[in-house]
Amino acid sequence: MIYTVMTLLLQRLLGGGTDEEIGNDFQSGNIVTSLLTPLNLGVKYSMQELGKGLLNVFVLLLVFIPYCIKNREIVSVIPIQRWLLFVPAVVFSYILFSILNYMLGILTFWSHSNIGLYMLKMACVNIFSGMFIPLTFYPSILRGFCMVLPFQSIYYFPLTIVMGEANGAQIAGGILLQLGWIAGLFLLCRLMNKNAMRRIVIQGG
Repeated sequence: MIYTVMTLLLQRLLGGGTDEEIGNDFQSGNIVTSLLTPLNLGVKYSMQELGKGLLNVFVLLLVFIPYCIKNREIVSVIPIQRWLLFVPAVVFSYILFSILNYMLGILTFWSHSNIGLYMLKMACVNIFSGMFIPLTFYPSILRGFCMVLPFQSIYYFPLTIVMGEANGAQIAGGILLQLGWIAGLFLLCRLMNKNAMRRIVIQGG
C-alpha cells in the first residue's frame, strides 16, 4: 500500500511531462516567443511543469494527511532518515525526467507523429521504471535490462529508499547513477537542441 501511495505522489509531482508541449511549440514556431526570454528553455518548461506538479501533490496531500493522522502506523514504519534520503533522490529524479521530456520534445521537431513518440515514452516509463510493479517482481533478464536504463532512476530507485529496500552503499550508487544519467543526457540534449535551433526558420526577421 505504501509503495502504491508513494508512486501516486511521484506521478502527481512529475506530471505527464512537457514533451508534447515542447514539440508543438517547435513545430508551430511558438518556440520563438520563448527564445526571446533570458531564461533557458529547458528550465522554463521544467518550472512550469513543477508548478503544476506541486499543486497536484498539495491537493492529494489534503486527502492523504488526514488519513495518515487517523492511521499513524502507515507513517511510523518509515523512519525520518529514509525521508531525508528520499528527497534528494526525488529532486534528481525530476531533473532526469525533465531532460528526457525535453529531448523527446525536440525529437518531435523531426517527426510527423507526435502521438507515436508520446506513446513510446509512456510505454517505456510505465514498463521500465517500476512505476506500477516493483522491478524486484520482474524476471531476472528483464530486471537486469531495466536496471541499465535511466527510467528506473525516476521511480523505482527513489521508492526503494522510502521502502527501506536499499542500504547505504546502494543508495549512494543509485544517486551517482542518477547524476551520471543527468550529465550524459544533458550533453546529448544540448547537441540536439543546437541542431534543432539551426532548423528553425523565423518569418519576418
